Amino acid sequence: MKMIWRLQAEFVIVTMLVLILVLGIILGTVNIWVRRVSSAKTDQILLNMLEHDGSYNAVVNKDGSFLLFRTKKFDFNSVRNAFAIRYSNVDNSIKVITPHPLYFTNEEVREMIATIIKYKTPKGNYDGIRYSLKKTDCGFLGAFVDRRIDDNAENNMARISVFIFVVSLLFAMLLSFFMSYWAVTPVKTAFAKQKQFIGDASHELKTPLAVINTNLSVLEEEVGVTKWSVYIHNEIGRMSELVKDLLFLAKYEDVAKSYEFNPFNISKAITAVVLPFESLAFEKGQKLEYDIADDLVYHGDEKRIRQLAAIFVDNAIKHCDSKKTPLVRLCLCQIGSKIQLSVFNTGSGLNAKERKKIFERFYCTDSSRNRQTGGSGLGLAIASTIVQAHKSKINVESKVGKWVRFSVLL
Repeated sequence: MKMIWRLQAEFVIVTMLVLILVLGIILGTVNIWVRRVSSAKTDQILLNMLEHDGSYNAVVNKDGSFLLFRTKKFDFNSVRNAFAIRYSNVDNSIKVITPHPLYFTNEEVREMIATIIKYKTPKGNYDGIRYSLKKTDCGFLGAFVDRRIDDNAENNMARISVFIFVVSLLFAMLLSFFMSYWAVTPVKTAFAKQKQFIGDASHELKTPLAVINTNLSVLEEEVGVTKWSVYIHNEIGRMSELVKDLLFLAKYEDVAKSYEFNPFNISKAITAVVLPFESLAFEKGQKLEYDIADDLVYHGDEKRIRQLAAIFVDNAIKHCDSKKTPLVRLCLCQIGSKIQLSVFNTGSGLNAKERKKIFERFYCTDSSRNRQTGGSGLGLAIASTIVQAHKSKINVESKVGKWVRFSVLL
């Protein structure tokens, strides 16, 4: 089920990212374009007035067209939002060339000019009034355009765009959530059928394997044990383990129904697991070491934690192929409020690509060696399932050609 939820989450995230990108580009482009066009018109008016000694050179009214939309161009003389003045450095006098709008008094204009002179910038913005200055022999010529209404309109447009952006994202999030549920329904159905098939097939295989094993034992009593019967027993054992692993993966993904979480002495549990492997490691000429802290208590499924440790140790022994010092080491210790279980072994190690795939079902780094060791490629997949049920993850460290270490922080 986690895979289905992850798929739904990815669907929603991708949809939201696309919408954020598209909607952000559209709204951002529109706002930037409106501001630039408006600013360009203001600059054009200021330049026109400065080039004509403070007077605006009126243009002939024409009907402009943009695609199917036709708009009328108004002459500047019909819009009283600009004025020009001439300032003299000799007597600090101000002469109005183009009359300023009625809502500007002479005192306000003088205060504005005095402030602009302090700015010492030939072009700028004074409380929403755009200005441009041109030096003269005894002062400067100044052109002014009142853009406060335009600025307010552009700011309101920006706020509306942000509101549309946020509302659209919220609506799209809800819609994409319901759409994701509909989109993953076929996947969920196929996954459920696959899970049911694995469970049913595994149950069906258990009976014929048991019958074959029993009949083979009867046959050995009559004709004796041969190398062929031994081979058959070995393959039956491998098939039985494979069937058992498949049943586990099909059954134990539902944590609430399949796991029993209780406090238990994990130190004793791990010790009981590792001791039987000593003889196996000795037969293979390997050195098995373990460092287990005393009386550590953990709240989890004891049976599955034992299985997890057994998978790690068994996997380490199978792949401990260092010629000089074949070593397998298990450690269980307290780290803060957590308990760390780690298993180290010398050997060929794992490269970065292998470390990403080893927890996939039936993945084998070396299929020929895996067949010799009797593995099915499901051990680490089962370990990953157990660790995820205990809300943790497996960390894999390795140096290719030297060693590998599996660790879990429980």
